[in-house]
Amino acid sequence: MSVGQKQINDLKEQISSGFLVSQYTVSDGMHRFILPALEYDKYEIAVPDGPAIREFVNSEEFKKAQMKPHKFGVALLDIVGFSKNPDDIQLKMIVRYQCLVRGVLKDTPVKRIISIGDGSIFVFAEADIPNMPKYLYSVDHALAGFNLDFGADNMPKIEWRIGVHVGRAYVFRDINGQTNYIGTAVNLAQRVSTCVPDSWNNNMDFRAKSTIYVSEEAYNEFVSNGLNEEFDFLDTG
Repeated sequence: MSVGQKQINDLKEQISSGFLVSQYTVSDGMHRFILPALEYDKYEIAVPDGPAIREFVNSEEFKKAQMKPHKFGVALLDIVGFSKNPDDIQLKMIVRYQCLVRGVLKDTPVKRIISIGDGSIFVFAEADIPNMPKYLYSVDHALAGFNLDFGADNMPKIEWRIGVHVGRAYVFRDINGQTNYIGTAVNLAQRVSTCVPDSWNNNMDFRAKSTIYVSEEAYNEFVSNGLNEEFDFLDTG
């Protein structure tokens, strides 16, 4: 067994179980990794210097395991009034709606789609943020088509709202072992979605009744990429 291989195996085991490395230092011939279990209980793994540990710290596996925020574009789609429907109707609606959305986004570079009950979170990597408006409009149109296609089946019409934010978030492995995200990029997308007005509000400029609202940070990001020439953004205050 190579130098430090036992410690490397221990480190990899902790990472595979979901822990992230919050601090990494090298001193006195030792590579030291801090994996915070609790605020008051920090777990340290020290590995002697050698080819194996140098290879690991330069790997993609270690890069993903570091507790560092990354820039993402996040859109949160929420179905309004979903829980008011009977259980069997909820099931039919969610299955059809998810099939529509998956079909629209299957050939796009969306990094992750996370189901949250009757809603969905769409995560875009930094390089794909400029394409978000185009993809979200496709989702918006698909949902509009839902009401036309399935109205004949006595399905209730769905109302939806989409909030968009560009910011930073941490990547982690959730309780199901799936990639998930936490941070302001996700939190603010959810808050922005609550700003989308109800469709029955007739006291608003019809342009403000869009189902897609973006944060100021997202707007600035889109404008910096020239998207204000392709899409019409209305300041609703």
